[in-house]
Amino acid sequence: MKPFGIPVCCLELALAGIHCHFSGLCRRSTSGGTLMVPVFGGATVNTEFEVLTGNSTQFLPGGSIAYAQYVRQPVESLASVLAGQGYYTAAIHSYHNWFYRRNEVFVI
Repeated sequence: MKPFGIPVCCLELALAGIHCHFSGLCRRSTSGGTLMVPVFGGATVNTEFEVLTGNSTQFLPGGSIAYAQYVRQPVESLASVLAGQGYYTAAIHSYHNWFYRRNEVFVI
């Protein structure tokens, strides 16, 4: 997913040798594949919402942003399930935290 691309790219430039070793360990201990998403460019926040919650935005009016317009109470998500199992969860994004109300929605 896009949020992981930027830190890995920066690590590669800053710590090439360490990163290559780390990347090799990751490739051997994880699986990967292709993820098909309904949007690209703008409005990827809806893909983010769908992946994290398992809820579809297909039935929202065109141009809607789930976080900004519809999330007003807690919604079960991958993060809340993992936090409930004792894992520490954090949201990292390369843009402003207030964009699409992420700073409000992620703490609900």
